Amino acid sequence: MATCATELALASPGAPAEPSLTAIVNATPTPAPTESVAPPTSAPTISPTASPAPTPAVAALTASTRTVSFDTASYCPKAVKQVTFRVTVTAAAGATAVSLRWRAPGAAAFATTPMARVSGSATKGTWSVTLDTAANGLTKAGTLGYYAEATDANGATRRIPASGSASLTVAVCSNIGPVITSLASSSGSSLSWNPLGAPSDTCQTATNITAVAKDVDGVASATLFFKRPGASTWASKAMDNTTLPGRWYANIDSLGDKVTIPTPPTGTLRWYIKAADAKGVASQSATKAITVTRCDTEALITHLQPLSANYACNTSAVISLTGIVIDADQAAGKRLKVVIKWSLRSGLPGVIASASGTVNATGGKGSYYLGTTTAGQFNGKTLAYAYLTMTVTTTDTYGGTSKATMTDYQMFCG
Repeated sequence: MATCATELALASPGAPAEPSLTAIVNATPTPAPTESVAPPTSAPTISPTASPAPTPAVAALTASTRTVSFDTASYCPKAVKQVTFRVTVTAAAGATAVSLRWRAPGAAAFATTPMARVSGSATKGTWSVTLDTAANGLTKAGTLGYYAEATDANGATRRIPASGSASLTVAVCSNIGPVITSLASSSGSSLSWNPLGAPSDTCQTATNITAVAKDVDGVASATLFFKRPGASTWASKAMDNTTLPGRWYANIDSLGDKVTIPTPPTGTLRWYIKAADAKGVASQSATKAITVTRCDTEALITHLQPLSANYACNTSAVISLTGIVIDADQAAGKRLKVVIKWSLRSGLPGVIASASGTVNATGGKGSYYLGTTTAGQFNGKTLAYAYLTMTVTTTDTYGGTSKATMTDYQMFCG
Protein backbone atom coordinates (compact mmCIF):
# COMPACT_ATOMS: atom_id res chain seq x y z
CA MET A 1 0.00 0.00 0.00
CA ALA A 2 1.35 3.17 -1.03
CA THR A 3 1.97 5.91 1.62
CA CYS A 4 1.60 9.47 0.72
CA ALA A 5 4.20 11.73 2.34
CA THR A 6 3.44 15.30 3.38
CA GLU A 7 4.57 17.69 0.80
CA LEU A 8 6.82 20.38 1.92
CA ALA A 9 6.59 23.77 0.38
CA LEU A 10 9.92 25.04 -0.62
CA ALA A 11 10.69 28.52 -1.47
CA SER A 12 11.98 29.19 -4.75
CA PRO A 13 15.47 30.33 -5.01
CA GLY A 14 15.76 34.04 -4.92
CA ALA A 15 12.34 34.77 -3.20
CA PRO A 16 12.32 37.24 -0.27
CA ALA A 17 11.94 35.95 3.27
CA GLU A 18 8.52 36.48 4.96
CA PRO A 19 8.34 38.10 8.26
CA SER A 20 8.04 35.89 11.33
CA LEU A 21 4.94 36.19 13.57
CA THR A 22 5.15 36.11 17.36
CA ALA A 23 2.07 35.12 19.37
CA ILE A 24 1.22 37.46 22.50
CA VAL A 25 -0.62 35.57 25.01
CA ASN A 26 -2.53 37.55 27.95
CA ALA A 27 -0.96 40.78 26.94
CA THR A 28 -1.74 43.71 29.39
CA PRO A 29 -2.19 47.19 27.91
CA THR A 30 0.67 49.50 28.75
CA PRO A 31 -0.60 52.52 30.81
CA ALA A 32 -0.18 56.00 29.43
CA PRO A 33 2.90 57.69 30.75
CA THR A 34 2.32 60.29 33.56
CA GLU A 35 4.11 63.59 34.36
CA SER A 36 6.84 63.10 36.82
CA VAL A 37 6.65 65.39 40.05
CA ALA A 38 9.68 65.83 42.18
CA PRO A 39 9.14 65.04 45.87
CA PRO A 40 9.26 68.05 48.33
CA THR A 41 12.50 68.67 50.05
CA SER A 42 10.73 69.06 53.56
CA ALA A 43 7.25 68.42 55.16
CA PRO A 44 4.89 71.53 55.45
CA THR A 45 4.36 73.12 59.01
CA ILE A 46 0.74 74.01 60.29
CA SER A 47 0.68 76.87 62.93
CA PRO A 48 -1.89 76.58 65.84
CA THR A 49 -4.55 79.37 66.29
CA ALA A 50 -3.28 82.08 68.74
CA SER A 51 -5.39 82.78 72.00
CA PRO A 52 -6.61 86.42 72.34
CA ALA A 53 -4.90 88.50 75.00
CA PRO A 54 -7.13 88.93 78.13
CA THR A 55 -8.78 92.33 78.61
CA PRO A 56 -8.63 94.14 81.95
CA ALA A 57 -11.19 93.26 84.58
CA VAL A 58 -12.86 96.22 86.32
CA ALA A 59 -15.00 95.85 89.42
CA ALA A 60 -16.36 97.61 92.51
CA LEU A 61 -16.99 101.07 91.12
CA THR A 62 -18.15 103.19 94.09
CA ALA A 63 -18.99 106.83 94.86
CA SER A 64 -18.44 108.30 98.32
CA THR A 65 -21.84 110.03 98.39
CA ARG A 66 -25.18 109.77 96.63
CA THR A 67 -25.74 113.56 96.72
CA VAL A 68 -23.12 116.26 96.15
CA SER A 69 -23.90 119.97 96.44
CA PHE A 70 -22.84 123.16 94.72
CA ASP A 71 -23.02 126.18 97.03
CA THR A 72 -23.66 129.48 95.29
CA ALA A 73 -22.79 131.67 98.30
CA SER A 74 -22.16 129.67 101.48
CA TYR A 75 -25.84 128.85 101.86
CA CYS A 76 -25.16 125.26 102.92
CA PRO A 77 -21.76 125.18 104.64
CA LYS A 78 -22.27 121.66 105.98
CA ALA A 79 -23.32 120.09 102.68
CA VAL A 80 -21.00 117.63 100.88
CA LYS A 81 -19.23 119.44 98.04
CA GLN A 82 -16.94 116.63 96.77
CA VAL A 83 -17.42 113.05 95.64
CA THR A 84 -14.66 110.43 95.38
CA PHE A 85 -14.91 107.55 92.91
CA ARG A 86 -12.98 104.26 93.33
CA VAL A 87 -12.64 101.23 91.10
CA THR A 88 -10.61 97.99 91.20
CA VAL A 89 -8.70 97.02 88.02
CA THR A 90 -7.07 93.64 87.34
CA ALA A 91 -4.92 93.38 84.18
CA ALA A 92 -2.40 90.62 83.36
CA ALA A 93 -0.57 92.95 80.98
CA GLY A 94 -0.73 95.79 83.50
CA ALA A 95 -3.15 98.69 83.52
CA THR A 96 -1.70 101.77 81.86
CA ALA A 97 -4.66 104.13 82.23
CA VAL A 98 -7.94 104.27 84.12
CA SER A 99 -10.39 107.11 83.52
CA LEU A 100 -13.66 108.32 84.95
CA ARG A 101 -16.14 109.27 82.27
CA TRP A 102 -18.80 111.61 83.63
CA ARG A 103 -21.58 113.78 82.32
CA ALA A 104 -22.69 116.84 84.29
CA PRO A 105 -26.42 117.63 84.65
CA GLY A 106 -27.58 119.21 81.41
CA ALA A 107 -24.40 118.31 79.47
CA ALA A 108 -24.62 116.59 76.08
CA ALA A 109 -21.35 114.60 76.27
CA PHE A 110 -19.23 112.77 78.81
CA ALA A 111 -16.07 114.40 80.12
CA THR A 112 -12.95 112.37 80.93
CA THR A 113 -10.89 112.67 84.11
CA PRO A 114 -7.85 110.40 84.71
CA MET A 115 -7.91 108.27 87.84
CA ALA A 116 -4.79 107.62 89.94
CA ARG A 117 -3.76 104.30 91.45
CA VAL A 118 -4.03 104.64 95.23
CA SER A 119 -3.16 101.06 96.22
CA GLY A 120 -1.98 97.76 94.73
CA SER A 121 -0.09 97.40 91.46
CA ALA A 122 -0.65 97.83 87.74
CA THR A 123 -1.77 94.20 87.52
CA LYS A 124 -4.23 94.54 90.38
CA GLY A 125 -4.91 97.82 92.11
CA THR A 126 -7.43 100.39 93.25
CA TRP A 127 -7.80 103.62 91.29
CA SER A 128 -9.44 106.81 92.49
CA VAL A 129 -10.44 110.34 91.50
CA THR A 130 -12.35 113.15 93.25
CA LEU A 131 -14.73 115.62 91.61
CA ASP A 132 -15.40 118.98 93.23
CA THR A 133 -18.63 120.75 92.34
CA ALA A 134 -16.98 124.16 92.08
CA ALA A 135 -13.67 123.09 90.50
CA ASN A 136 -15.32 120.74 88.00
CA GLY A 137 -18.16 123.06 87.06
CA LEU A 138 -21.00 121.00 88.57
CA THR A 139 -23.19 124.06 89.04
CA LYS A 140 -26.57 122.78 87.90
CA ALA A 141 -28.96 120.61 89.85
CA GLY A 142 -29.79 117.25 88.36
CA THR A 143 -28.30 113.81 87.72
CA LEU A 144 -24.59 113.14 87.20
CA GLY A 145 -23.97 110.02 85.06
CA TYR A 146 -20.62 108.21 85.26
CA TYR A 147 -18.67 105.06 84.41
CA ALA A 148 -15.01 103.97 84.65
CA GLU A 149 -12.83 102.66 81.80
CA ALA A 150 -9.46 100.83 82.05
CA THR A 151 -6.78 100.28 79.38
CA ASP A 152 -3.92 97.75 79.63
CA ALA A 153 -0.44 97.61 78.04
CA ASN A 154 -1.86 95.72 75.03
CA GLY A 155 -4.35 98.48 74.32
CA ALA A 156 -7.32 96.40 75.45
CA THR A 157 -10.09 98.27 77.29
CA ARG A 158 -12.90 97.36 79.65
CA ARG A 159 -15.52 99.55 81.33
CA ILE A 160 -17.91 99.40 84.30
CA PRO A 161 -20.82 99.32 84.04
CA ALA A 162 -20.59 97.38 80.79
CA SER A 163 -23.29 99.59 79.27
CA GLY A 164 -25.07 102.73 80.33
CA SER A 165 -23.87 104.57 83.40
CA ALA A 166 -24.30 104.83 87.15
CA SER A 167 -25.63 108.07 88.62
CA LEU A 168 -25.76 110.36 91.64
CA THR A 169 -27.59 113.61 92.46
CA VAL A 170 -26.18 117.10 92.19
CA ALA A 171 -27.95 119.67 94.40
CA VAL A 172 -27.58 123.43 94.28
CA CYS A 173 -27.60 125.42 97.52
CA SER A 174 -29.39 128.66 96.70
CA ASN A 175 -30.63 131.54 98.82
CA ILE A 176 -33.77 130.38 100.60
CA GLY A 177 -33.90 133.20 103.11
CA PRO A 178 -33.08 133.17 106.83
CA VAL A 179 -33.12 130.00 108.87
CA ILE A 180 -35.67 130.47 111.67
CA THR A 181 -35.28 128.38 114.83
CA SER A 182 -36.04 128.36 118.55
CA LEU A 183 -39.67 129.47 118.23
CA ALA A 184 -41.09 130.13 121.69
CA SER A 185 -44.03 131.66 123.53
CA SER A 186 -43.52 132.80 127.11
CA SER A 187 -47.03 131.66 128.02
CA GLY A 188 -46.35 128.23 126.60
CA SER A 189 -49.36 126.61 124.99
CA SER A 190 -52.06 128.70 126.68
CA LEU A 191 -53.13 132.34 126.92
CA SER A 192 -56.03 133.90 128.82
CA TRP A 193 -58.83 136.20 127.76
CA ASN A 194 -59.98 138.32 130.70
CA PRO A 195 -63.26 140.01 129.76
CA LEU A 196 -64.24 140.81 133.37
CA GLY A 197 -60.89 142.01 134.64
CA ALA A 198 -60.07 139.21 137.03
CA PRO A 199 -56.95 139.73 139.15
CA SER A 200 -53.89 139.43 136.91
CA ASP A 201 -52.24 136.84 139.12
CA THR A 202 -54.97 134.33 138.35
CA CYS A 203 -54.49 134.24 134.56
CA GLN A 204 -51.85 135.17 132.00
CA THR A 205 -53.17 137.53 129.37
CA ALA A 206 -49.95 138.30 127.45
CA THR A 207 -47.19 136.32 125.84
CA ASN A 208 -43.78 137.15 124.41
CA ILE A 209 -43.10 135.54 121.03
CA THR A 210 -39.40 134.99 120.28
CA ALA A 211 -37.30 133.29 117.63
CA VAL A 212 -33.74 133.06 116.35
CA ALA A 213 -33.15 133.92 112.67
CA LYS A 214 -29.79 133.59 110.88
CA ASP A 215 -28.64 134.20 107.32
CA VAL A 216 -25.21 134.52 105.68
CA ASP A 217 -26.44 137.70 104.00
CA GLY A 218 -27.76 139.09 107.28
CA VAL A 219 -31.35 139.25 108.58
CA ALA A 220 -32.99 142.54 107.68
CA SER A 221 -36.39 142.10 109.34
CA ALA A 222 -38.78 139.73 111.08
CA THR A 223 -42.55 139.92 111.31
CA LEU A 224 -44.99 138.09 113.58
CA PHE A 225 -48.23 136.93 111.96
CA PHE A 226 -51.11 135.76 114.15
CA LYS A 227 -54.72 134.72 113.63
CA ARG A 228 -57.20 135.30 116.45
CA PRO A 229 -59.71 132.59 117.46
CA GLY A 230 -62.53 132.50 114.91
CA ALA A 231 -60.79 134.95 112.53
CA SER A 232 -60.38 134.30 108.80
CA THR A 233 -57.43 136.67 108.20
CA TRP A 234 -53.97 137.11 109.69
CA ALA A 235 -52.86 140.13 111.68
CA SER A 236 -49.20 141.13 111.92
CA LYS A 237 -46.74 143.18 113.93
CA ALA A 238 -43.07 143.97 113.47
CA MET A 239 -40.51 142.23 115.65
CA ASP A 240 -37.28 143.73 117.00
CA ASN A 241 -33.90 142.22 117.85
CA THR A 242 -32.94 144.72 120.55
CA THR A 243 -35.31 143.88 123.40
CA LEU A 244 -33.76 140.42 123.74
CA PRO A 245 -30.23 140.36 122.26
CA GLY A 246 -29.74 137.52 119.83
CA ARG A 247 -33.48 136.93 119.42
CA TRP A 248 -36.34 138.52 117.50
CA TYR A 249 -39.16 139.62 119.79
CA ALA A 250 -42.84 140.66 119.74
CA ASN A 251 -45.64 140.65 122.31
CA ILE A 252 -49.27 139.56 122.03
CA ASP A 253 -51.69 140.93 124.63
CA SER A 254 -55.21 139.54 124.62
CA LEU A 255 -56.67 142.93 125.59
CA GLY A 256 -54.55 145.24 123.43
CA ASP A 257 -54.55 142.88 120.44
CA LYS A 258 -58.27 142.15 120.84
CA VAL A 259 -57.91 138.42 121.30
CA THR A 260 -61.32 137.06 122.29
CA ILE A 261 -63.11 133.73 122.25
CA PRO A 262 -66.18 133.70 119.99
CA THR A 263 -67.39 130.40 121.44
CA PRO A 264 -66.13 130.05 125.05
CA PRO A 265 -64.69 128.49 127.06
CA THR A 266 -61.67 128.06 124.74
CA GLY A 267 -60.35 129.12 121.36
CA THR A 268 -57.14 128.74 119.33
CA LEU A 269 -54.66 131.46 118.36
CA ARG A 270 -52.21 130.54 115.59
CA TRP A 271 -48.92 132.28 114.79
CA TYR A 272 -45.79 132.10 112.65
CA ILE A 273 -42.77 134.30 111.87
CA LYS A 274 -41.58 135.56 108.49
CA ALA A 275 -38.00 136.84 108.14
CA ALA A 276 -36.21 138.51 105.21
CA ASP A 277 -32.47 138.70 104.52
CA ALA A 278 -30.45 141.64 103.24
CA LYS A 279 -31.07 140.54 99.64
CA GLY A 280 -34.83 140.57 100.13
CA VAL A 281 -35.31 136.80 100.15
CA ALA A 282 -37.84 135.76 102.82
CA SER A 283 -38.55 132.54 104.67
CA GLN A 284 -41.35 131.45 106.95
CA SER A 285 -41.41 129.37 110.12
CA ALA A 286 -43.80 126.58 110.94
CA THR A 287 -47.17 127.62 112.36
CA LYS A 288 -47.70 127.12 116.07
CA ALA A 289 -50.89 127.21 118.17
CA ILE A 290 -51.83 128.65 121.55
CA THR A 291 -55.04 127.67 123.36
CA VAL A 292 -56.91 130.75 124.58
CA THR A 293 -58.95 130.16 127.74
CA ARG A 294 -61.52 132.41 129.40
CA CYS A 295 -60.10 133.87 132.57
CA ASP A 296 -62.37 132.90 135.47
CA THR A 297 -63.51 135.35 138.12
CA GLU A 298 -64.12 133.81 141.53
CA ALA A 299 -67.69 133.47 142.67
CA LEU A 300 -68.72 135.19 145.89
CA ILE A 301 -70.10 132.54 148.24
CA THR A 302 -71.52 133.76 151.59
CA HIS A 303 -73.97 132.97 154.39
CA LEU A 304 -73.30 129.25 154.49
CA GLN A 305 -75.39 127.88 157.35
CA PRO A 306 -78.34 125.73 158.24
CA LEU A 307 -81.68 127.51 158.20
CA SER A 308 -82.02 126.74 161.89
CA ALA A 309 -79.49 126.09 164.63
CA ASN A 310 -81.75 123.37 166.07
CA TYR A 311 -82.89 120.08 164.74
CA ALA A 312 -85.60 117.70 165.86
CA CYS A 313 -84.57 115.16 168.44
CA ASN A 314 -85.62 112.06 166.56
CA THR A 315 -84.14 109.60 164.18
CA SER A 316 -85.12 111.42 160.99
CA ALA A 317 -84.38 115.05 161.66
CA VAL A 318 -84.01 117.21 158.56
CA ILE A 319 -81.42 119.95 158.39
CA SER A 320 -81.88 122.58 155.69
CA LEU A 321 -78.74 124.20 154.29
CA THR A 322 -78.62 127.58 152.61
CA GLY A 323 -76.27 130.27 151.31
CA ILE A 324 -75.81 132.97 148.70
CA VAL A 325 -73.60 132.74 145.58
CA ILE A 326 -72.77 135.49 143.11
CA ASP A 327 -70.71 134.66 139.99
CA ALA A 328 -70.13 137.39 137.41
CA ASP A 329 -69.12 134.77 134.81
CA GLN A 330 -72.54 133.18 134.87
CA ALA A 331 -74.26 133.79 131.55
CA ALA A 332 -77.64 135.48 131.66
CA GLY A 333 -80.50 133.03 131.79
CA LYS A 334 -78.21 130.17 132.82
CA ARG A 335 -78.41 128.44 136.18
CA LEU A 336 -75.27 128.05 138.24
CA LYS A 337 -74.34 124.53 139.26
CA VAL A 338 -73.82 124.16 143.02
CA VAL A 339 -72.55 121.07 144.82
CA ILE A 340 -72.81 120.96 148.62
CA LYS A 341 -70.72 118.50 150.56
CA TRP A 342 -71.50 118.21 154.27
CA SER A 343 -70.51 116.24 157.29
CA LEU A 344 -71.99 115.99 160.78
CA ARG A 345 -70.04 114.70 163.72
CA SER A 346 -71.16 113.95 167.24
CA GLY A 347 -70.76 116.45 170.05
CA LEU A 348 -71.45 113.96 172.83
CA PRO A 349 -68.49 112.76 174.85
CA GLY A 350 -67.75 109.16 174.17
CA VAL A 351 -69.99 108.93 171.15
CA ILE A 352 -68.04 108.39 167.94
CA ALA A 353 -70.40 109.07 165.12
CA SER A 354 -70.58 111.05 161.88
CA ALA A 355 -72.55 111.38 158.70
CA SER A 356 -71.76 112.96 155.31
CA GLY A 357 -73.23 113.40 151.87
CA THR A 358 -73.54 115.48 148.70
CA VAL A 359 -76.44 117.68 147.71
CA ASN A 360 -76.74 119.06 144.15
CA ALA A 361 -78.44 122.40 143.88
CA THR A 362 -78.76 125.02 141.18
CA GLY A 363 -79.10 128.73 141.42
CA GLY A 364 -78.74 131.91 139.46
CA LYS A 365 -76.65 134.98 139.99
CA GLY A 366 -77.24 136.39 143.49
CA SER A 367 -79.86 133.79 144.42
CA TYR A 368 -80.21 131.49 147.38
CA TYR A 369 -79.60 127.83 146.98
CA LEU A 370 -81.10 125.26 149.28
CA GLY A 371 -80.20 121.71 150.09
CA THR A 372 -81.32 119.30 152.79
CA THR A 373 -79.62 116.59 154.74
CA THR A 374 -80.71 114.27 157.56
CA ALA A 375 -79.40 114.07 161.10
CA GLY A 376 -80.39 111.37 163.55
CA GLN A 377 -79.26 108.94 166.19
CA PHE A 378 -75.84 107.37 166.34
CA ASN A 379 -75.16 104.21 168.26
CA GLY A 380 -78.72 104.30 169.49
CA LYS A 381 -78.35 107.69 171.09
CA THR A 382 -79.85 110.95 170.09
CA LEU A 383 -77.26 113.66 169.42
CA ALA A 384 -77.77 116.39 172.03
CA TYR A 385 -75.63 118.63 169.86
CA ALA A 386 -73.48 118.21 166.76
CA TYR A 387 -71.00 120.03 164.59
CA LEU A 388 -71.89 120.69 160.96
CA THR A 389 -69.25 121.27 158.23
CA MET A 390 -70.38 122.37 154.80
CA THR A 391 -68.35 122.94 151.59
CA VAL A 392 -69.90 124.55 148.51
CA THR A 393 -68.39 124.31 145.02
CA THR A 394 -69.85 126.26 142.10
CA THR A 395 -69.30 125.72 138.37
CA ASP A 396 -70.26 128.46 135.91
CA THR A 397 -71.26 128.23 132.27
CA TYR A 398 -67.63 128.36 131.07
CA GLY A 399 -66.33 125.74 133.47
CA GLY A 400 -64.90 128.12 136.07
CA THR A 401 -65.12 126.80 139.62
CA SER A 402 -65.17 128.45 143.05
CA LYS A 403 -65.24 126.93 146.51
CA ALA A 404 -66.17 128.07 150.05
CA THR A 405 -66.36 126.15 153.33
CA MET A 406 -68.24 126.58 156.60
CA THR A 407 -66.70 124.56 159.44
CA ASP A 408 -67.96 123.36 162.83
CA TYR A 409 -71.31 125.10 162.94
CA GLN A 410 -72.73 123.98 166.32
CA MET A 411 -76.29 122.68 166.30
CA PHE A 412 -78.53 121.47 169.14
CA CYS A 413 -81.27 118.93 169.51
CA GLY A 414 -84.42 120.51 170.73
